[in-house]
Amino acid sequence: MLFRSEFNRKIIGKNFIDLIIDDKIVIELKVAERFTKFHFEQTTHYLKQTGHQLALLILFSDKEVLFRRVLNLYPR
Repeated sequence: MLFRSEFNRKIIGKNFIDLIIDDKIVIELKVAERFTKFHFEQTTHYLKQTGHQLALLILFSDKEVLFRRVLNLYPR
């Protein structure tokens, strides 16, 4: 899903969220060896932008599939 970031009614960026389930849960998919700080920051940004409270960050690596729940403590 495409979301636009606006500031003073001007588009300043575009974000592509992988999935939103039932207009409640953001699903962010990654392919990497491990989670990074950037993955969590990006997912948190998506939560703040959409106003949702919960995201699942899912990581696919050569060895395993991992997931982490990411919460938005200050939803709109």
